[in-house]
Amino acid sequence: MINMSSQASVPSHKHCVVCGEAIPGDQSFCDELCEYKYKSAKRRQQLIFLAFLAAFLILLIAPVLISEGLK
Repeated sequence: MINMSSQASVPSHKHCVVCGEAIPGDQSFCDELCEYKYKSAKRRQQLIFLAFLAAFLILLIAPVLISEGLK
């Protein structure tokens, strides 16, 4: 069981979204490197999503265009 008196001594804080290090409550990242890593990963994820979306649309539309060309 958790001792409630030990929780009272921990100052209010958050954790870095990249590395998990404890940081002040008004920050999201512990340093610029973690912020860069987060933004880079988010950008890469967006690009992959757009690539899959484009591939899906091409695979969906291409057969229609090819069948129209054969008529």
